[in-house]
Amino acid sequence: MSFSKTWNLNVFCITRKACFVAIRNIRRDANDKSKAMKKNSEMTEDELKQSDKAIQDLTDKYIKDIDAVTAKRSAEIMEV
Repeated sequence: MSFSKTWNLNVFCITRKACFVAIRNIRRDANDKSKAMKKNSEMTEDELKQSDKAIQDLTDKYIKDIDAVTAKRSAEIMEV
């Protein structure tokens, strides 16, 4: 494996991890806002549960999308 290929894979892995961290931070912020709304009686318990589920579903979707893109890109890097 050449230096440039190794370097590209390392940068690529760091970028992938940064994407995961960013998505998790967004999920945490959204959950915090939902909990604050529940605390301020702007949301019922059922709405909070629905909100948490919707947030988790979106998180899972975007993580899956990133995995698909990164798997493809990783294969392309390894070919070169």
